[in-house]
Amino acid sequence: MGIDVVVSGSRKIGEAMADLGDFQLVMVDGRLVSPDEAPPLRWNEVRLRSAAGIITVQRRGEGIAVVVFGNATPELIAAQQRIAKAFSP
Repeated sequence: MGIDVVVSGSRKIGEAMADLGDFQLVMVDGRLVSPDEAPPLRWNEVRLRSAAGIITVQRRGEGIAVVVFGNATPELIAAQQRIAKAFSP
C-alpha cells in the first residue's frame, strides 16, 4: 500500500522534469528508459529516481498521483512533495 499525493490538473512531464533537475526518469509505462531519453508526450505511469529512492507518478483522470511506499523515509516523502509541486499547474 502506498502514500498518494494527488495533483488536480498537471503540467507537462517535460516542464516538471526541468524544474526537478536532480530527478531521473527511469521507467515509462513499464519500460526502462535511458538516462538521456526525453520524457514522452503520452504516458500513464512513470517512475522517477531521486537520491532518496524511486517515486511513481500515475495519471488519474485530469490529474496525477505521486506515490511512494507506505514505509517511505522522511527524505522520500520530501521528494514526493517536490514532485507534486513541480507537476502542479
